[in-house]
Amino acid sequence: MDITNQLQDQLPLSFAQHASLRYWGKIIQEQLHSRTDQSVQVTQLVIASSEHAKEGLVYAKANTGLNVLGFSPSLLQQFILPKAVETWDDYDRSIASSKLNDLLMVHRTKYQFQASDIQLSDDLIKLVWTLKIQQVVHKTVLYTSISDLKQFLLKHPDPKSKNLDALVDVPLTVRVELGSIKRKVKEILEFNTGTLIELDQNVNQAVKLVVNNTTIASGTVIEVKGHFGVRIEQIDDKAQFMKE
Repeated sequence: MDITNQLQDQLPLSFAQHASLRYWGKIIQEQLHSRTDQSVQVTQLVIASSEHAKEGLVYAKANTGLNVLGFSPSLLQQFILPKAVETWDDYDRSIASSKLNDLLMVHRTKYQFQASDIQLSDDLIKLVWTLKIQQVVHKTVLYTSISDLKQFLLKHPDPKSKNLDALVDVPLTVRVELGSIKRKVKEILEFNTGTLIELDQNVNQAVKLVVNNTTIASGTVIEVKGHFGVRIEQIDDKAQFMKE
């Protein structure tokens, strides 16, 4: 899931908080997928300022009175309502509310659909998830506050990443590997000034970036202000966890 933070100045997120947002994207994807035999993919999360324009969404309000969820009508009808309805009565709303709460019980927050338009305060921000279901794009929006979002990520972190912030400042040595050879000790002892050593790497191959004896990426050697540099062209699959 790609994360775009348009509020970087107001909402700087740590390494672990980014990981937690991706974790909750996976939770949403799994919860939706469990209710359909169709392909469900959460593709993007955009963190942006709250806008009063409702974007044609159907809204539900948390029992806390602060957090507000908005669904595209097609997504709501597909997962929550048994049939498409243009005008909802109290029975329709109770069905939607119960099924929505069943969907969201993973973090124990109950929502209730409102009969009238929901008024949003100016200090809220919005998290916009883009979902693809059988290649059809849907949208889900959560309106909340910056403090509530941070508290939620602190209280419900990604179990695999909750301690990452304590590790990200640990220094590691990044080594650029042009190539290598294997030689016997007696051959190495014969090295002299001017000895030509032919490496196993082709001249057209990318160089390797190695951290703690693990190749994490490959790239092209370039010059940067009189120094050697490497432009990364590919992140190794083994190092994908470092990126995410």
